Amino acid sequence: MHTKADVKTPNLYEALYVRILDFNFNDAIEAVKHYINFHRPNWIEPCDCGNEDQD
Repeated sequence: MHTKADVKTPNLYEALYVRILDFNFNDAIEAVKHYINFHRPNWIEPCDCGNEDQD
């Protein structure tokens, strides 16, 4: 996405920027995993490799 703003005018995209920055990417990834597993059961499974989330 590329937006242009003039220095003299207010930022018309401020709400968009705030919404994107507030987006919960972990929830989105989890939702995609459930969607894929709905169509292909157990296609994405938990990893037991010992590397847990690095939150």
